[in-house]
Amino acid sequence: MTDRIRMTDAELFEAAARGAQARVLLDSPLFKEAAGKLERRLITTWRSATTLDEREQIHARLSALTTIIADIRQYFDDGEAASAMLAKRSDGTASTKGSA
Repeated sequence: MTDRIRMTDAELFEAAARGAQARVLLDSPLFKEAAGKLERRLITTWRSATTLDEREQIHARLSALTTIIADIRQYFDDGEAASAMLAKRSDGTASTKGSA
C-alpha cells in the first residue's frame, strides 16, 4: 500500500479490514500447520530429487509458498498502517476525508 495519505477513508477502512483478515490467517493454527507441513514436505522432496528439473520444480513451489505468506504479511502490515492513519484522521491530525 503506497501513498496512504492520499487514500480515502473508505480505502483505508478496506485496507484495515484486509489486514485484520490477514492477521486471522497468520495466527490460525490450521494455516500455520498446513504451511509448515507443505514447506517440510517440499524440502524433503527437494533433498531426495534426482534430477535438476525435479529440483527446479520443487524450488518454484517452495518460492510460491514463501511469496504467498509474504503477501499475506504485507496485507497485515498495510492494515496496521491504515488503522493508524484512520486513528490520526479521527483525531483531526490529517483531514483528507473523502478525498482521493
